[in-house]
Amino acid sequence: IHWEPRVKNDSTLSRRDMIRVVFHLAHTHSYFWELATRDAILDAVENLIGPQIKLYSDQMFVKPAHHGTEVPYHHDSAYWPFADPGLVSCWLAIDDSTIDNGCVCYVPGSHLEDIPHQHIDTDLPNRTGAVPGVIDPSREVPVQLEAGSACIHHSLTVHRSAANRSGRSRRGWALIYYPAGMRFEKPRSAPYDPVLVRTRSRITT
Repeated sequence: IHWEPRVKNDSTLSRRDMIRVVFHLAHTHSYFWELATRDAILDAVENLIGPQIKLYSDQMFVKPAHHGTEVPYHHDSAYWPFADPGLVSCWLAIDDSTIDNGCVCYVPGSHLEDIPHQHIDTDLPNRTGAVPGVIDPSREVPVQLEAGSACIHHSLTVHRSAANRSGRSRRGWALIYYPAGMRFEKPRSAPYDPVLVRTRSRITT
């Protein structure tokens, strides 16, 4: 669990209102595993990366009401330098995700560009982001989702989310998949191995 830095020691808040990110739900709880391996999700992923699919990990981004922190421009491959670019994240909205409560904003076409990244000096853990000034903010597209909806993005697609200053939480669960034949070295800090969740021959007519 990562905690919201401004409120992690605030005794007036409930524990759930202090959480920023929860990791590895699918690897540790059967309910989340069933969702992560559901055909409706894997079918969509297969359409993008093929029928041999591994689940790397998952992350629940809580972004609680009033004090959920912003996430600056970045692409996910900056966090996974041990893998060939080509992972995909299926971002499932647990709550309605709107501009007011900090929906994810994407930069279309950025997965085809070489976007330099650097370490960002912040009290949030493991923070990496695009070099300031490289991304033109006018290019971004906010993706608002109703609860239960999902969007899928390439690991090189640059995205961000604003702070949540609304009175509504903005929980989103990201499931990270990659083609089973892709070069992938598990980082030493990862507690779980990637798992093969679909394997079959693609039938063509």
